[in-house]
Amino acid sequence: MKTFLNTLCVAIAAVTAAPAFATTIYKNSFESGPGPYTGIDGGYVSPTIQYSTQGFGAYMYIALGVPDREASFTLNDPNGYKDVTLSLSLAILGPWTNNSFDISVDGKSVFDATFDNVTSPTTAPGLTLLSYGSNLGFYTLGDSAAYDLTVDLGSLAPDELHSYAFTATGLDSQSGLGLDNILITGTNVNAVPEPTNAALLALGLAGVGIAARRRRAG
Repeated sequence: MKTFLNTLCVAIAAVTAAPAFATTIYKNSFESGPGPYTGIDGGYVSPTIQYSTQGFGAYMYIALGVPDREASFTLNDPNGYKDVTLSLSLAILGPWTNNSFDISVDGKSVFDATFDNVTSPTTAPGLTLLSYGSNLGFYTLGDSAAYDLTVDLGSLAPDELHSYAFTATGLDSQSGLGLDNILITGTNVNAVPEPTNAALLALGLAGVGIAARRRRAG
C-alpha cells in the first residue's frame, strides 16, 4: 500500500510540475501593405527595400520627424505574465550621429542606447548587428544599419493598459527608425500547465495499479 501511494504521489507531482510555455502577447510584422497603420501611432508602413535581405519582411513600420521620432501602441490583457520578452528588428535610417533610441513600457525605460551610422556600430545588451554602413535602399550614401534586439521586460500585471513607446531622439533631419518583427511573449501566470507525456504515463500506471489492487481484493 505504501509503495502504491508513493507512486500515486509521484504521478500527481509530475502533472502539477509540468512546465508552462511562453504565450504570444503581441506580434506584428506589418505585412498588410504600405500606408497608414491603425493601432500604432507616429508613422506609417513602408516597403523594407534591401532590409528584406537582413531578416525583415516585405514591409516595416517607419517613424520620421524632428527632433523626436516615436512609434507607440497600447495593449490591454486580462492575464498577468512573467518572464516577458520583447524582440524586434530595428532599422537605423539615415546619418545618425550620436542619436539615441529608447524603448519604454508604461513610461519606464527598458532599453536606451546611442547609435551612430557615421563612426561605428552600436553594442548594447540584447542588441545584435545585422548590417552597418550599407546601402539598404533608403539613403544613397549608405548611412543605414540593421539590428536584432531582445529586451527582458520582467512581468506585466493583469487587467491593465500597458503602453509601449519606441523613440529616436536627435537633430538629424533625415534620420528615422524602422521597426519590424515585433514580438512580445511571456508566461501566463494564470494558465494551468498542461501535463507532459511522462506525467500522463505516470498517472496511467497509477490507474493500472488501482485496478490490479481491486482485482486482488475481490
